[in-house]
Amino acid sequence: MLRFVAAFICLLGLGLAQARAQVAPTIAFSELDHQAGRVHKDKAPVQHEFKFKNLGNIPISILRVETDCACTTSNYTTTPVYPNEHGSITVQYDPVRPGPYEKKFTIVTDAYPRTHELVLRGYVMPSASDGPQSMFVYQIGKLRFQYKYLNLGTIHPGQKVSKRFEIYNNGKTTVKFKPKILAPSHLSVFFDTSNLIAPKQIGAIVVAYDPKAKGSGYFQETITLFTDDPLQPKLEMTLLVNVRSPDGSVGEAAPSAPRPEVVANGPRLRLSELEQNLGNIYLGVSTVTEFVLQNEGSAPLEVQLKPEADCEIMTETKLTIAPQEFAVVQVRFKHGRQTGPQTRRFQVLTNDPQNADLLVVIQANVLEE
Repeated sequence: MLRFVAAFICLLGLGLAQARAQVAPTIAFSELDHQAGRVHKDKAPVQHEFKFKNLGNIPISILRVETDCACTTSNYTTTPVYPNEHGSITVQYDPVRPGPYEKKFTIVTDAYPRTHELVLRGYVMPSASDGPQSMFVYQIGKLRFQYKYLNLGTIHPGQKVSKRFEIYNNGKTTVKFKPKILAPSHLSVFFDTSNLIAPKQIGAIVVAYDPKAKGSGYFQETITLFTDDPLQPKLEMTLLVNVRSPDGSVGEAAPSAPRPEVVANGPRLRLSELEQNLGNIYLGVSTVTEFVLQNEGSAPLEVQLKPEADCEIMTETKLTIAPQEFAVVQVRFKHGRQTGPQTRRFQVLTNDPQNADLLVVIQANVLEE
């Protein structure tokens, strides 16, 4: 009996040792997250080699590398890597525009663990030849805009606001705006300095909004401008605004303007996009998109993200971004079982006095599988 118990304990110990050996990693990467730093767009694409070692006692292989974007590619060791030997995975990012980036690569192996996630991040500086086209990406006729919509963000119910929106003339002749402007009565639209925009120059309009006539809620307003551009004589633009509900008072006072020295020495938010259109997505398919938040100021940027219903923030909702650094926010578009055009939104609250409260809009058309 004693010999039986001793044998059982011996077998149990051997089994536990084997179990521990089975869960021990058999592949190790020298790094999982690489900061490539700053590179000029002229010197792109960005490449980096991730090295790994076989820690096990049998050969291992890289089965495939999955990328999160068509702008990324990879090349890896295709032959088996023997124990104590090294292999590598070279990833490449070909940027489509200047600014910060964070690209992820999922490595699938026959080792343990089966998958690893590698991250390549950095900042692409504009090239000397880029010009304003790199920032003004939406074109209507000769004119280009930074964003698809005029977004006022979230405002207080008693707060009259105005915001300047820049327009770039990508044509070869001057564009002249006519005096006629169509807009709701609670909107005022006027031209900043001039109603003329010379070729390859930037002009602007200023939109003033009085929320008292609308109450609280999320609103889309249409503004129509008229130009002498034969390609686009009638220019229709959509204004987005989210008016907060009052907390029982008649209205909330507008915040005072920040002092110039506070603006100059404080944080400054740059958001990659205020709007995204995901196009067609399908029921039952999880759809995740990304936004880049960059601090272009000289003090830490404090950020809080507040999603509305059916909009899920996948990353941290409270962030601190150091000066000249950035963070990538992942957002899931949740659609339940409904089909058709749908909109999701989330707020970006910051300590940047000029961008304290922004509204980000995501749109998609949900189809049956």
